[in-house]
Amino acid sequence: MGLAAILILLYHIYPVSNTSMFYNIEKYIIKNSQLGVDMFFFCSAYMYKFSDKTNYKKFIIKKVIKIYPIFVISTFIYFLMGSIGIKQTLMTIIGIDFFLKWGGSFLWFIPAILILYSLLLIYEKLSTKYDKRKVLFVIIFIFLLFIILSYKYSVNKSINIFLFRFPIIILGFLLSNYEGRFIYRKKGIYSILLLIIGSIVNYIYFFKIKYNYIFVESFYILSLPLVLGCILFLDFIQGSINLKKLRVFGKISLELYCVQMIIGFMLFEKLINFTQNRIISFLCDFIIIFIISWLYEKIIRLISIKLSTILAIYYK
Repeated sequence: MGLAAILILLYHIYPVSNTSMFYNIEKYIIKNSQLGVDMFFFCSAYMYKFSDKTNYKKFIIKKVIKIYPIFVISTFIYFLMGSIGIKQTLMTIIGIDFFLKWGGSFLWFIPAILILYSLLLIYEKLSTKYDKRKVLFVIIFIFLLFIILSYKYSVNKSINIFLFRFPIIILGFLLSNYEGRFIYRKKGIYSILLLIIGSIVNYIYFFKIKYNYIFVESFYILSLPLVLGCILFLDFIQGSINLKKLRVFGKISLELYCVQMIIGFMLFEKLINFTQNRIISFLCDFIIIFIISWLYEKIIRLISIKLSTILAIYYK
């Protein structure tokens, strides 16, 4: 989660310069940084397997209490800044804006996570009741049908920013069944192979032929090897390297996402006018966003605890 949060931050606020001697390298890295979202979805689906779901109602309420407050507060802050009107604020908070604009809506990532957990609950229930392979086949069929229909009839193609993340979500859930079965050495070999293959595929796809594809968002599916390689490699090296400091970013990942969406670019513009240096401005922006997100997480945690106490009756 920590690396995913950092990558999302890089994607939204890192300034790639056309005059940089490393322009192509920077552009490649930053473009692929959007895969931090895919890593987050994968990890969420993977960890879902090990969550306490003895009571489905309790599980969903806990997730809503943990995730929804930051969504509401962040949207309201954005409104107070004058960035959106009262109508869009209300439509965003109650979820209408998400279903109208999908991946193009404000903070779409957060309602998408709640939908992710709901869909995984349904998938898990169906898998226990019916043959798992048949359930998976039906899901793949529905997924492909949605994509075809969206391109044929939908004016807003932003739905595919969300739809094309379904494969990584299902993959995260399925691979969680193999937790603890990978041999340490093989994990390292597989991760390096996936990183090499994924990097080459993404380089060719993004720099050479991306816009020749019918489904532009198929980028997310072709990026599966790179995403899996990154996750597997991190899991591999944490056996020999202490990654505790990186976990801090994972702990405040949602807060980082919201804060950088609200003030990240605006803050960078002010900093670049002052410093006249894109790297210094980016680093200052990064540090300020991190500090605000760290404090924000503490406030959100207190609110979630209060809500948990108030709504404790629903846990029975």
